[in-house]
Amino acid sequence: MLLVVPEVPNQPSRKPLVQGFGCRLGGGHLSCEALFVAEDIPSQPLAAELHERHKPPARVMLDWSSTNAGLYQNASIDVTKEP
Repeated sequence: MLLVVPEVPNQPSRKPLVQGFGCRLGGGHLSCEALFVAEDIPSQPLAAELHERHKPPARVMLDWSSTNAGLYQNASIDVTKEP
């Protein structure tokens, strides 16, 4: 499963700012084996898409904490709304 945050409010960009790989959704949070954050993103709710092979993208709301740009391993994000 892949996580993509296509837009971040109040930050100009037309590229995904957050991409997660090896993601699993359950228990009110999303865990990703690897999470790439392209730019510093302050705390805010973020709309995201979960992509699974042979399924349409599922929308979720992430309870995002302030995070600096970088690559993170074994990341966990709270989900405020599951599909």
